[in-house]
Amino acid sequence: MKTPHQRLQELQQQWSAEMATLRELRQSNKALMGELRECLQKLDALALRRSSGTTLQQGPGTTPPTSFRN
Repeated sequence: MKTPHQRLQELQQQWSAEMATLRELRQSNKALMGELRECLQKLDALALRRSSGTTLQQGPGTTPPTSFRN
């Protein structure tokens, strides 16, 4: 049987591990939210171009997904 001190140490280690996981998840969330913002900005720009009758300019070697093709 564990002593109260041993149990406390175990819980502190578990807490530290959980907090480290939380920090990692927050960093991942921040990065994913940034990528999502970029995608939404690109979609907004594409929608504006489409609504104004212009087409998407493609760079060399790029092929948009089927859903973006004219």
